[in-house]
Amino acid sequence: MDKKTIIKYFQGKLSDSEKEILLDWVNASDLNMKYFMRQFELWNIAGNPGIDKNTDKDIADLKSMARQSIRSSRVAFLKKAGYYSAAAAVAAILVFDIFHRIELNENVDRLRVEYQERVMLSDIPDNLQHVVYTPKGTKAFVDLPDGSRVKLNSDTRITFPDRFTGPTREVAIEGEGYFEVVSDSLVPMVVSTGKGYSVEVKGTKFNVRSYPEDEVSQTTLYEGKVNIVDMSDYMSDRKLLAVLEPGNSYVKKDNLHERPLLVKKSDMDKERAWTEDRMVFSKTPMKEVISTIERWHGVDIVVKDKAVYDILLTAEYGQESVVQIMEAIRFSSGVDFRIDDRTVELFMEK
Repeated sequence: MDKKTIIKYFQGKLSDSEKEILLDWVNASDLNMKYFMRQFELWNIAGNPGIDKNTDKDIADLKSMARQSIRSSRVAFLKKAGYYSAAAAVAAILVFDIFHRIELNENVDRLRVEYQERVMLSDIPDNLQHVVYTPKGTKAFVDLPDGSRVKLNSDTRITFPDRFTGPTREVAIEGEGYFEVVSDSLVPMVVSTGKGYSVEVKGTKFNVRSYPEDEVSQTTLYEGKVNIVDMSDYMSDRKLLAVLEPGNSYVKKDNLHERPLLVKKSDMDKERAWTEDRMVFSKTPMKEVISTIERWHGVDIVVKDKAVYDILLTAEYGQESVVQIMEAIRFSSGVDFRIDDRTVELFMEK
């Protein structure tokens, strides 16, 4: 079915015969129904006016019947041709969505979610998305539409919609963020990392580190439970990769020659350090140390001697300046430095 035809239906611009053809198509399969409902969700997201009842008398006529049917959790009208007419079946679903604020029990709410299609961030117009970026050297808090809160580390970008809709709460992050997610047992938050997996949660506290240029990404759970999933289509192709318990981390390595997936016990103090304005390194490769200092202090670090990368650093820093940090590194590791404005050059002491 052409999308323009569906939009014309919402606008009340179809003839009676055209409406009948459309509604017959919608009722022909679950796939058609999901596609139709997705367009309805996107119609609402875009701020368009609600469907005029005058354009489909079935909606007004079946309002009370739909509520009664929903309360009793009867969904036979979706699957049994002839139980209701095709028009009545679709109208009942629309009434349910339009009047979703009516008080329903949990089983009915689950029924509603089941027939909603996942609305990806890519489906949402740019003007209805929010993108927050924290430059190097800065951190920030972001409040999401559902009341969840995220603390963003330096050089981090988070994207989320003006409001959450559909069966998921869609968020995307590049960088590092500490999430405190408001609980919703019916509508999980799905945080896309850009590293081939997403974090699915219903209400918990966790940290995601997923910088595009880093070879290793990591998700650490503090409270509750999270699923690590590979999702191309939330409703049909959701692939569970791991389930995290508090104190565990999911680690993914981009290097195909190494084990790419790993769930391990995490060093919680080290993982939460950045949220407390601390940098903690424990036998950390200098490449990772350099990236962290660059983001933390907003400087560019140039390695002049490849032997620098052979160093493993164990140290903790807080409010020290770049000069103080580099002096401490030189004292403990033999890595010397020069600073010119915002550029730091590293080389081995001679």
